[in-house]
Amino acid sequence: MSVDSSIVTEAHEQYDIPVDRITTVSAIAQTIDQQLQAGNLQAAHVVGEVTNLREWRDHLFFSMKDEQAKLNVVLFNADGIDLEDGETILARGSIDFYQEEGKTSLKANTIFPLGEGTYYKKLRKRKKKLRNEGYFTSERQPPELPEHIAIIAGEDSDALHDVKDTIWARAPWVDLHFYPVSVQGDQAIEELQKAINQADKSTADTIIITRGGGDIEAFKPFNTKEIAETIDNTTTPIISGIGHRDDETIAGLTADIRGFTPTDAGEKATKDRESVIEQIETLEKDLDSALKSLKEQQQHEQELAKQQRQKRIYQAALIAIILIILLGGILL
Repeated sequence: MSVDSSIVTEAHEQYDIPVDRITTVSAIAQTIDQQLQAGNLQAAHVVGEVTNLREWRDHLFFSMKDEQAKLNVVLFNADGIDLEDGETILARGSIDFYQEEGKTSLKANTIFPLGEGTYYKKLRKRKKKLRNEGYFTSERQPPELPEHIAIIAGEDSDALHDVKDTIWARAPWVDLHFYPVSVQGDQAIEELQKAINQADKSTADTIIITRGGGDIEAFKPFNTKEIAETIDNTTTPIISGIGHRDDETIAGLTADIRGFTPTDAGEKATKDRESVIEQIETLEKDLDSALKSLKEQQQHEQELAKQQRQKRIYQAALIAIILIILLGGILL
C-alpha cells in the first residue's frame, strides 16, 4: 500500500520533522534495490556454512552463516548439486532484495564445496566424546500404561499441542503436567535443566522433552553436554521428540527413547485406547478361562472327594458285615 503525500505532510506538521527527511517504506525499499543494482554485489562470492537446507523440485533453498550473521540463499536448477547441512561452501551469485517482504538473499548460480562447517565439527566431536563416556546407553523403560506424563516444551508451541493432542486421542485418562521453557537462546539451557529436574521429582512416571523443527542453530540448547548430564542423572524415563526424523540431537540420543517428531514422542509414550481395550478383552478372556479351569478343577476334586468318602463308607460297611459274620459263627 502506497503512502499518500498528505500523510508525509501530517507527520511533518505534527512532529516538526523536515519533509526532506521523511520517507516511505516503498522509497526505502527502492533505494536499497537501486543501490544493489548499481553496486558490486551483482557478482558476489560468499563463503559460509550451509544450514536449514530444503529442496523443492530441482531448486535448493538454504541459509549460509558464519559466527555473526546469516544470509538466505536460493539455487535454481540445482540438478546434480549435492549439499548437506554443516558443509562450508563458496557460493557465487547476485544479491537480491525482495521489496514486498523486505528480505535480502543471494541468488546463487555456482557452488564450490570447501569442507565441513566449524559448528558441525564441534558437534560431531562432542557426540563422539559423550558416546564414549556412556551417555547414549540408557536402559530405563517407560511404563506401558503411564498415569502421569510431564511435557517439557515451549509455551503454546506447535510441538506442545502435537504431543497433547496425540496423548489425549490415544489415552485420554493420562494426567498431563506441563513445564514451559525457552527452546532456543542462551537462557534455554538453564530453563531446560530446571524443568527436567522438577519433572523428575514430580509424580510423573514419564517425561517428554519436545520442540518443533528448525535449522541446526535452533537446536543448540539440545546439543550441549549440560543437557546430556541432566537427562542422564534423572530416574524417570525420558522420551524425546525434537525436530523431525533427520534432526539427531544430543538430548535425543541421551533420552531413553527417541521420538522422530513431537507426535511420534506422544505415540511412543502411550498405547492407543483400541490396543488397551483389546488388551483388557484379552485379559478378561484369560481370566474367564482361568476361572473355568478352576471350577472344573474344584468339581473334579469334589468328585474325587465324594468317591473317596463312598469308598470309605463301603469299606466300613464291608468290615462291619465281616465282623457280624465272624461274631455269629463264634456264638453258634
